Amino acid sequence: MPMCEVKIAADGEILVKSPMMFAGYYKAPENTAEMFDANGWLKTGDLGELDEDGFLKITGRKKEMIVLSSGKNVAPALIENIVRESHLVSHCFVSGDGRSYCVALITLNPAEAGSSGDYAKLASLPVVRKAIEDIVARSNSRVSSSEQIKRFAILDRDFSPEFDEVTPTMKLKRKVVSKNFAKTIENLYENK
Repeated sequence: MPMCEVKIAADGEILVKSPMMFAGYYKAPENTAEMFDANGWLKTGDLGELDEDGFLKITGRKKEMIVLSSGKNVAPALIENIVRESHLVSHCFVSGDGRSYCVALITLNPAEAGSSGDYAKLASLPVVRKAIEDIVARSNSRVSSSEQIKRFAILDRDFSPEFDEVTPTMKLKRKVVSKNFAKTIENLYENK
């Protein structure tokens, strides 16, 4: 954008500076101070990288960052979006904060699987399991080893607004999904 500077902070956060950006929150200097670095760059909360041609690639949200027990930072949105490139997958939720590797909860798109019937039955079919294994393997080949999904579960239902797991625009509510499927996630680490 004209008159807008963009740079990447040491932690990967996208920073912007422009005479057009907001000056701060009304009567909230503490909140305003949290939004800017010491040199006046606005902290967007997004993670990204600039390529050699100066193009910006957004890779995730800073608040969603997973920190593995090895200290490696993983932006879950990257691998989740790669897995979701398959029309068979409705949602992919990657977890792993404080753990040694990432795991995923995957939900299906029944219409793409050629089924409008029992979701739980569809999720348990060996042919569906094999298709998801292939999707995860292809996805893993496109990311670093710390970002790869080591184990996954195919859920017997999709994430739902009824259980407050997604927003009206179908974006995952990470804390709610983590809470609602805590036992499933734990089982992915326990049952090797």
